Amino acid sequence: MQGKIFQEFMDIETVNAKLKKAGYPDTPLTQNEFCEALGVNGVISSDFS
Repeated sequence: MQGKIFQEFMDIETVNAKLKKAGYPDTPLTQNEFCEALGVNGVISSDFS
């Protein structure tokens, strides 16, 4: 891949629906379970104030 990274962004409504279906936030998820529930290889998160 010559050092190139390809990414796609998922809209928040889809993220929320998939996480709710997985039982989150009532059921805590590991990082791997979180990615599996979303159908992704990784998650980038941030906290802005």
